[in-house]
Amino acid sequence: MAQISEAANFEALRRLPGHYHDLVGNRAGQWACDLDQPYRLIFKSTNKGPAAQIVWANERIAKMLEIVNYHG
Repeated sequence: MAQISEAANFEALRRLPGHYHDLVGNRAGQWACDLDQPYRLIFKSTNKGPAAQIVWANERIAKMLEIVNYHG
């Protein structure tokens, strides 16, 4: 949570430990980071625009959605 809070933007998260990455498919517009395997913290930008139009380097505010194992 501290990493997300202190990051300059979502794009900066990609360089931090935790394997931050944007999701695709039915989770497009959401991001995930690794927790205790196999669990992930899922969050998204508070931007209301379509995921395809979001510029991650401009996004700074995250809304936490869930902790989940979406692989299983």
